[in-house]
Amino acid sequence: KTVLASLAAHGTEEDVHCVGQILRTQDEAQGLLHCLRVLWEPTGALTASECEGLSATARALDRMLTRCMRLEEDRLFRAAKRAPGDDQVDWHKDAEDCHGATAHWRKALQDVARRWT
Repeated sequence: KTVLASLAAHGTEEDVHCVGQILRTQDEAQGLLHCLRVLWEPTGALTASECEGLSATARALDRMLTRCMRLEEDRLFRAAKRAPGDDQVDWHKDAEDCHGATAHWRKALQDVARRWT
């Protein structure tokens, strides 16, 4: 979020538009993740319809995240090079602070994978 806020504040009109697209895509992806969480924790076996819903939701999430990564790689990273140096230093600090969070997600995803394989 720090990178996006900096680009929205200091970027060109195109950069700001890109930030908006990324934020909207992330918001939509959060909604799909919520749906997946509901489907991952059924009270019994999934019906054929529920399995199809799970599959369709996972495919939609994949498309959204791919679109978001493409925006980041094609436009956002280039725009980030033009951001003020102080902001770039802050991004590195934030990235270092986030490394501990990945262990939590890795364990959560491994637990889900064990339940469904």
